[in-house]
Amino acid sequence: MPPIRPIIMIPSRMNSVRLPNKPMAMIGTEPMIVHVWRRACAAHVAPVVVVCDHEDIAYTITSVGGHAVMTQNHATGSDRLAQGIDLFDPQGQYTHVINVQGDLPHFPSSVLGSILHPFSMPCVDMTTFIQPKDPSVAGAVHVRAQTMLDQDGQSWMQCIDFTRHDWESDYTHLGVYAFRRSVLKQFSQWPQTQREQSESLEQLRMMDRNIFIAGVLLGKETFISVDTPADLQRARAYGV
Repeated sequence: MPPIRPIIMIPSRMNSVRLPNKPMAMIGTEPMIVHVWRRACAAHVAPVVVVCDHEDIAYTITSVGGHAVMTQNHATGSDRLAQGIDLFDPQGQYTHVINVQGDLPHFPSSVLGSILHPFSMPCVDMTTFIQPKDPSVAGAVHVRAQTMLDQDGQSWMQCIDFTRHDWESDYTHLGVYAFRRSVLKQFSQWPQTQREQSESLEQLRMMDRNIFIAGVLLGKETFISVDTPADLQRARAYGV
């Protein structure tokens, strides 16, 4: 099996409809995007790059010692990463891209490396974190998944479907992905599918083309996704 050479990329855009200027929202004494960057760095898994659409985001990250890449506007964060990885690494040094969403200021750094483990199976092209379903959490993305085993006897989940609708499922999705770089490149060249557009879930573009997505099952680790002003208040109350 060829060695995995990962890079962590954080897609970030300024024009969020529900929370304008979201990356620059202050949590404690620093903007949210800096908190996400710091946690990604603390994982000690791979180099970290913020891939963004606005010079204020880029300046904020470089001012704290990080790397930032400016891209064009894109339909999804994964499309943004596909351009960003080519700009940052045109030589193709990195083989896998870990996508940490830019609105996860409290994700636990300690778990991030496990997103790469299922790539030991050649059939896996993409991975994501999932958790047991918590009925008290509103707005979650629901996942149908089934247990599978890799060649070392470790257990992963095969993701069967994703939806924002509350159909019967055992798991919910968390905003971290990893891709084989070659598959991420293909993803950016495919048009959005009808299901992707109707659900606003970019992973459905993968599922609609039979890309194998493995789910890495976590316990009750805290992933506060900041999408609305109410989410931001919750993130601020949680601390830094």
